[in-house]
Amino acid sequence: MTQGQGDPVLLRPAALGGAGIGDWFCVTVVRAYPDPLRDARPDAGPARAPGPVAPVAVEDFERLADVAVRIGADPAALVAWDRDLGRFWDADDAAPVLLSVVVPDGAADAVPGAAPDTVPAVVLLEVNGFEGSRPEVLAALSRGAEVVSLFRGVHSSRLSYAVDGRLLVTHDPAEPHVRYGERPDALGDDLAELLSGALPLEGGAEMLAHDVVRRRTGVALDAAWWQGTHLLAAVEPLDADERVPGLPDAVEAALDEIGRQTAAEPTGPVADLLLATLQDAVRAALHFTGLAEDDEHGPGLAQAVAEARILRRLAVEARPAAFEAAQAAAVRSPDEVAEPDETIRSESIAAQQRVAGTVAALWEAYSPGELRRDAGPGRGRPGAPFQEEDPLWHRLQAGIAVTELLAWAVAPANPYDDAHSPADVLLHVRFALADRWPAFEDALAAHLEAHLG
Repeated sequence: MTQGQGDPVLLRPAALGGAGIGDWFCVTVVRAYPDPLRDARPDAGPARAPGPVAPVAVEDFERLADVAVRIGADPAALVAWDRDLGRFWDADDAAPVLLSVVVPDGAADAVPGAAPDTVPAVVLLEVNGFEGSRPEVLAALSRGAEVVSLFRGVHSSRLSYAVDGRLLVTHDPAEPHVRYGERPDALGDDLAELLSGALPLEGGAEMLAHDVVRRRTGVALDAAWWQGTHLLAAVEPLDADERVPGLPDAVEAALDEIGRQTAAEPTGPVADLLLATLQDAVRAALHFTGLAEDDEHGPGLAQAVAEARILRRLAVEARPAAFEAAQAAAVRSPDEVAEPDETIRSESIAAQQRVAGTVAALWEAYSPGELRRDAGPGRGRPGAPFQEEDPLWHRLQAGIAVTELLAWAVAPANPYDDAHSPADVLLHVRFALADRWPAFEDALAAHLEAHLG
């Protein structure tokens, strides 16, 4: 653990009065770029100022209010947490979100495009909640900012990093080699300790993930932070459709029907239709973006698309045993997690690692690190077109579609993973195809409907 980090109270329940907060929480750190966080609203709109129940400076309240709006809370309803009234959560239900402003201590790495250490960060803490780990929420919070989120659950955990509305990387701290997102290597050397496999006796992988949060943001989630001023916000979960562009209704309807039939018969003809359709869609994205004909990246990506069929077969075969092991583990202890099938785990890691380097290269081509800070919103580099019109962004999305295909292929073998779906694959295909998507969408919907009858 990094020296001088301070006492990570979130992982030590005794530091919080033995309240058990360390069992299930999500902490999210939002670091704005030099301009303060602002949601789109008229310049002449009403000024936000703290009321008597929110004892913070006006500038800090403005930051807290802007973050509150992004997570669906009413800034006017923010109130201070009164410790004399006891804890703000109970054992079973999702609690209000705790918001605080923290000035980074200067320990954050100097990464291109990162916020200066002097810019205050906003910390969100959820007990018995996970909103901060959802892609929709990360996208909303990271507009004009960078966000690091650590979710700790009973059976799984998740470390995520988002910048400018895009989820760059997300992974389970216990499986740092299996990473998803637009740029799986975005955390760079900050993951070195996790990747080494040398885990501390106390806290394990989650302790090291907590350390990643501090190195990336400069925010020490220690006793001094915990004893500071916090505001409570009642939050309504964001609707996924409000923040993340989805797929057209016709394709969604066909995928829903295929999903039902595949669940009933995971090795049947409809399941095979789904796999073949996703492979063909990704191949189309690789072809139309020129990656299929790229001597450097094309062969590896083509191999990964073909491997998805093998991985899917192995995952489906391993699924019954995996769920049986998970159920048995849950009976023995609510905190016990069944180990994944070693064959599918090793094959999945190998496939993802082969693709990760290619996706990182595509990201660097679209948005070179030394130019990223000056690129401007929605652009990968100075003078580039907006990303939706940038061929290099389309190539990046095609590469990400391959990683999503692999993630979906192996998902059946993990009883704790319900985060990957065919829609995730097709969403990145849609981004890659750009103005070719409408014609492709019509053909895709007709193809699926014809085979489904």
